[in-house]
Order: sequence, then structure tokens, then C-alpha cells
Amino acid sequence: MNTPDLSWIFDLEPACKAGELSTVSSGWRVKKASAALGSGPVTWAVELGRSMAATIASEVPGHRSDNGSDILRMGNESVILQALLEFSGVPSGTLVTDDALGGVQDFVQRQLTMEDMLRGIRFGHSLLTEALLDECIRRSDPDLARQQMRFISGRMFELFDDFALRMEQEYHQQEAQWAQSQTARQIRTIESIVQGHSIDELAAARILRYDLKRTHVGLVAWSTERNMDAEDGSAVKALRRALSDVGVGQSLVIPAHLGVAWAWTSGGCTTTELAGRLRALRLPSDLRICIGSAGMGIQGFRTSHDDAEAAFALASTTSTPGHVIEHSDVDTAGLLLENRVRARRFAVSELGRLSTEQATVADLRKTLAVYLETCGSPQTASERLSVSRNTVTYRVHKAEELLGRDVSVRRFQLQAALEILARLSS
Repeated sequence: MNTPDLSWIFDLEPACKAGELSTVSSGWRVKKASAALGSGPVTWAVELGRSMAATIASEVPGHRSDNGSDILRMGNESVILQALLEFSGVPSGTLVTDDALGGVQDFVQRQLTMEDMLRGIRFGHSLLTEALLDECIRRSDPDLARQQMRFISGRMFELFDDFALRMEQEYHQQEAQWAQSQTARQIRTIESIVQGHSIDELAAARILRYDLKRTHVGLVAWSTERNMDAEDGSAVKALRRALSDVGVGQSLVIPAHLGVAWAWTSGGCTTTELAGRLRALRLPSDLRICIGSAGMGIQGFRTSHDDAEAAFALASTTSTPGHVIEHSDVDTAGLLLENRVRARRFAVSELGRLSTEQATVADLRKTLAVYLETCGSPQTASERLSVSRNTVTYRVHKAEELLGRDVSVRRFQLQAALEILARLSS
């Protein structure tokens, strides 16, 4: 079949504003696509890639352990850009990208089964094809749409068959390499510990080269630039350097996922002391570190890591300020946001007109949250917010007008709702 004219691809536009979207694909790929297609189709691809990653993560359980779905987003976004180039007159004959292949190592390391990987690819095929056909119907000449849709459907089957085969081959290769590595032995040992399995503690300590009998503080560090342009192992190197600089004594640092490092230290300092030392360093601008509560022995090794992972799950996917985050700073928010759909529904129901997205209303919510945190003291709240006392009083009254009640009524629920929206607002 001759390639039909699909020039409507150049007219693609995202549903949300371009400024609200950030790409996770390799920089050179985005530049190439932008030069060939223009900004509209590229931001459409970024938006669709984010949506597809969220859908695949919800449908394929194995993908849910990728906090933020960055790996999925990288692969999906790059494949969508490749497909748009293929259909716009810059054919390469494949949807396989370095970003997609690079994610396979992370899949293997996280023990995502090949069946789940292939299931995710099938979902991706379906979602991308559906999106392209919808745009074809909406933008193409009705007399040409049927021919174009047949071409897109057929070509997508060919491209995704090749893509699935290449990804399967890469999976087998990465699986063989991973099984032979020392890091794999360490991660398997750590997973046995954190999952509560019975282990030989002395044998585990030898594999980890780390004393498990001490008091431990668990950490999770990650780079906010989790894409294939980032230096391999950058989070591991940065965290090792930081722990060395603060002088914590014995530490264990290993790569967990792409752009993510796990660590434990048994230097004898408390979580708060360690956080203070790390905050005093000049950390890389893209590095974030979550710290768990200190714990003794193998049980403490497990629980401190669990705390750090919980903080990471929240901080990496919500609006959480700071380069160093203690679990105690976000423990309540983490519990509130375990089911984010229900949490948002609760917050909107509780706040009513105070839940809208206007900047002025967001300022009212922020002021009210600080006012409640400071036990209803306009003076203390004004100092925290760097505004006048009268401004605090005015904003609290305006918030009460939107709420339709005094802020002392259902105060606990009100504070919880304010915390939820503050975290979910990126």
C-alpha cells in the first residue's frame, strides 16, 4: 500500500498548556523531532506518553513499582515521537529507541517479568494506535480518512511486532548479564531482608560487606533527571560522595533502579543529625534524598528502608520541597495519599469553593494551612509567610467565606484536605 498523505500530524496539539509538560526523552531525540515536526506534535507526544505510562502502570501490576513511571514515560514518549516521524515522512522503519531499550535493564533489575513487559507493550500499541486513529478522524479529509486509518493500523502492527521482538531479545540479554553480577547478589539479599524472609545474617553481611547488627538509617536518593541523557549511576556516585563528606562511618550504597540509589549507614547519628549534615552540603541540583527513621539490627535495617521508600514514593510524585526529606516530614501526607483518587475527592468535598485552582485561592489555602499549623496565631503565621498580620487575618476570613464555615469546625479534616491539595499541586 502506498503511503498516504498524513500531513495532519503537523497540526497535532496537546490538550493542556505546553508549559505544564516536561519531556523525559533523550535531548537529541526531542530536538530532532521538534525540527521535523514542530512544537505542537512534540508536546502532544509528551502528553500522550505521560497518559499512556499512567494507564499501563495501572493495568500491569509489575510496572507500579516504578515510582513516577519515569521509565515507562521515557519509553512511551520516545516511541510516540518515533511513530510521528515515521508517519510524517521521516521513516526509520522501526519504533525501537535507545530510551526504550535502556529501560529494559531497569525492568530486569526490578524483576518485572517478560510477560508483564510484553503485556505493557501490547497496551502501548493499543493506546497509541487509538490516539492516532482518533486524530485522523478529527483532522483528516473525510474522503481520505478510511484509507489513512487502514494504513496506520496495518503499519502499527508491523512496527510493534518488530518492537516487541527487539525488546524481548534485549530482556534476555540483560537478564543473563544481571544474574551474573555482584550487585544482583546484593539486591537479592537486600530484597530478602526487606521482605521479611528468614536469612543467614552472617552470610548476608558478607555479601553486603556491611554489619547488620548495628543501628541503621536507610536512605533513598534519586535524580530528578531520570532519563537516558543522565550519567549512568549518577545517583549512586552522588550519594556515596555525600555520605563520605558528612563522615557517617560505615555505609552501603547500591543502584536500585534507573536514577535511583538505596543506602544504609550505621554511623551512629540520628536521622535528624544526618539530614542536617546533608543539607549543609552543596548537593547536585538534581539530587533528592529521603531518609528513614533509625532502627536497630536487621529489623531496623528493614523498617528504616521502608520509611525512606515511603518518603520517596511521595516526594518523587508530588510537590515536596527540599533536597533532603525526612520520613517524619511526610509520614502523615504519605498515609493521606495512599489512595490519591479518594484523597483528592475527599479534599474537594471538604474544601468546596476553597479547592479551586485559581492562584488567589491557592494563596488562601497556603495561608490557612500555616495559620492552623501555628495554632491560629496571625502573628506567627505572618512571620512564617513573610506577609503582614493584617494580610493573614484577611486571607483567613476570605477562606472562611469560601468554606462557608468557621475554620475551627472540622479542623482535623480541614488540615488534612489542605495537606492533600498542597501535595497534589505540582
